[in-house]
Amino acid sequence: MNARSTETLHVVIIGSAGDQDTLDSLHQDRPEGGIVPIGCPDPAVLDQVLRPLAAGTRVLFLRAGDLLEPGYLTSLAQHGPGETVVLTPTVTIRPDGARDERLQWRFKHGSRSADLAAEPHIFPDTMSGVVLTIPRHGLQDWGGSGALHGVDSAVGAEGTVDDDENIGLSGLIAHVVATGNQVGLHDGPAVIRHAPRPPGPWGRISHYRHLLGAVLPAWLQADCPLPAWVHQLIIHRLIQVTDADRGLRYPSAGLTAAERAEVAQLLRAVTRRVPASQIEAYCSTPLAVGRRTALVAMTAGPMPAPILPSGRRFRSDQKATYFYTGDMPQEQWKVDGAWAQPTCAKTVDHRYFDDVVLRERIVWLPKGRITAVINGQELPVAPYRGDPRPPETIPGRGRQGASSPGLRRRLARLFGPSGHQEHRQASGTSPDPDAFSGVSSSAPSPYTASSPSDWPRTWLYMDRHDSAGDNAEPLYRYARTHAPSVRHIFVLERSCPDWERLAQDGFVLLDPTGPGFDAAWSGAETILLSDIGDPLIKGRLTGEGIGPDQRLVFLQHGVTMRDMWRWFNGARLDVVVCATDAEQAGLTADHTSYTLTDREVWRTGFPRHDHLYSLLGRERDSILLAPTWDPEVSRALESDPDAVGLLSALYRPWLELAAGLTQAGHRTVLFAHPKLVPHAPEWFGALGVPAVTGRDLPETLARSWAVVSDRSSVLDEGMIAGCVGIVWDPRGRPDTDRYRSRHEAIGAIGVDTSAQVHQVVEDVVAGRVTASEDLILLDAGACARLTALLRRDLI
Repeated sequence: MNARSTETLHVVIIGSAGDQDTLDSLHQDRPEGGIVPIGCPDPAVLDQVLRPLAAGTRVLFLRAGDLLEPGYLTSLAQHGPGETVVLTPTVTIRPDGARDERLQWRFKHGSRSADLAAEPHIFPDTMSGVVLTIPRHGLQDWGGSGALHGVDSAVGAEGTVDDDENIGLSGLIAHVVATGNQVGLHDGPAVIRHAPRPPGPWGRISHYRHLLGAVLPAWLQADCPLPAWVHQLIIHRLIQVTDADRGLRYPSAGLTAAERAEVAQLLRAVTRRVPASQIEAYCSTPLAVGRRTALVAMTAGPMPAPILPSGRRFRSDQKATYFYTGDMPQEQWKVDGAWAQPTCAKTVDHRYFDDVVLRERIVWLPKGRITAVINGQELPVAPYRGDPRPPETIPGRGRQGASSPGLRRRLARLFGPSGHQEHRQASGTSPDPDAFSGVSSSAPSPYTASSPSDWPRTWLYMDRHDSAGDNAEPLYRYARTHAPSVRHIFVLERSCPDWERLAQDGFVLLDPTGPGFDAAWSGAETILLSDIGDPLIKGRLTGEGIGPDQRLVFLQHGVTMRDMWRWFNGARLDVVVCATDAEQAGLTADHTSYTLTDREVWRTGFPRHDHLYSLLGRERDSILLAPTWDPEVSRALESDPDAVGLLSALYRPWLELAAGLTQAGHRTVLFAHPKLVPHAPEWFGALGVPAVTGRDLPETLARSWAVVSDRSSVLDEGMIAGCVGIVWDPRGRPDTDRYRSRHEAIGAIGVDTSAQVHQVVEDVVAGRVTASEDLILLDAGACARLTALLRRDLI
């Protein structure tokens, strides 16, 4: 037995929230003892906790709430390297249950020693899972006496004790630098960490001030010259800062305009001190070319050569892109050596925290060999060479023939009988067909798995995996008649109540969790989705989830009249269907931040609006209140049906408004979001206020004088149906996504108090305020227009 298997391991648990869970995990992994837990609820005294420990003492750092994979402590005792600092694997579990293992590649060569001077892309990114052996001379260099001294102690003052990734790292950086930039890598079971629910620390200005104003500037002075691995760690943190301003529900949304401007200034100040070459070399986690270039732009570094994105067979032209800062360059284009004029062009403003850090030109040109002439200089346009990747071999060693034991264990879990199905579900693909039994249904049989070359032209439709009735359903109904040469398949879970209804209408239905879905998806010529965020398919919309010659059409499930480019830009979207001129301009106009152009956005109208048009002209007698939903409330109700108190808090101001309007003599209807109603039907049924969900919404809109909302696209549905739009947010959140300002620009009325809502409603009912006629639907031809465009071989 290895001598270390019997030695005592000291475990410092940083923070307090969740420390009992961590203690329980330690005792479960080593019930025979041999561990000495040391609580450190205040990170400011971490160095004081470490200094009394004797030389040779091994210390494992964990954050309160961390858990251990089975066998972690045994593996560490038997196989741990002998370096003073050892890094062990960590896995972060996101709030949605997904596993973030982006840094696990560091251990692909097994347990070994690493020289960070030669392998700077390997760096400690958290104290969780760090094992420290107290050296003979003690820890006088922990935190140092220079720029890093006291940085960790300042964390507590900023209120980020339990969720700051940087706790203790300043001391560790100083120690690693002082001991020759050597670390050990131990491959084995991992420390399991749980990311805080959004927004977490990224929703507080104090976190940005401390990280960008104190921590990173101190790390930049850790040594002279600064080791490249510290630069790589700093870049990793800068990417995390920019991540906070990306995604559908980006964590920074709650910052005020002044706070966002402050973060933007701090971000620029730190980034400009990082060498552009270090950003260009960063390879530790995936980084899209636009985001890498934005960081380089903040350092005043060089822009990449013009890029030719992947071509599409169904396109009659192709696009080229290039980045620039400052004034727009003089540009000309050649195709196959001859001067050519763009078929479409756009300038995209890439923003972080509302600050334009980079501009991108997207130019559509005829197909052929493209040459860009930028400011008189001819530049070839070629596919992007790809992001840099970590070296396949250890510097100074040849290619190793065998993978590490830990990697083999993870591969066994991944590709074994049970792990294979789990991986496919996690990556957005359907489970193995053999795992499901056949269920009889009156629906026509869908495709079975066969060679895609044997199939006719196929269009695959989906509203949501568990419901129909959005834009995909009416388009399917129209297209199956007017595009008879196409095989039409509608995707829906068999357990959904809509299944039998559609089956009786002759729909060809396919369960996304059952046999045949993978084959149907990969074989479809065109995929038409109402919700690109649906959990069963969203993983397929990035990477290689869609073939280069498949068409992905986003039908949308609401008019996009707020800034959602932080989400849209990360997904594969060949076509986006929109409903109004204002919506199209917001998506495609110059100096917006969407990377969509007029070649990709079709203003055909929404298929479901054909039915809404047929209802116009009815007598109006109602006021519709449409609060947006809260995903955190939905998740809480899903896991605990008794959490209806969250619903009460969410709807309280709206119910109070409804009561006041009713007392004033107005018939008031509440829109109950379809994602919330199934979790608490009794609660919604007992409100005492008439409520509608998605199915009854069109008729309610046709009868409403006005729609009041904080952030819902139901407001837009009402405005195109002739209602007056009223924007009111009872929580007074910043207008970061410009929902209010963009709606006010097209005629909606923004108010700040419920009393102002009352006044606007009185003016609307009395005829003193009327709806904008420019937005009202003109016909019921959306399905016809969209089907005609889809039937064309080239778009």
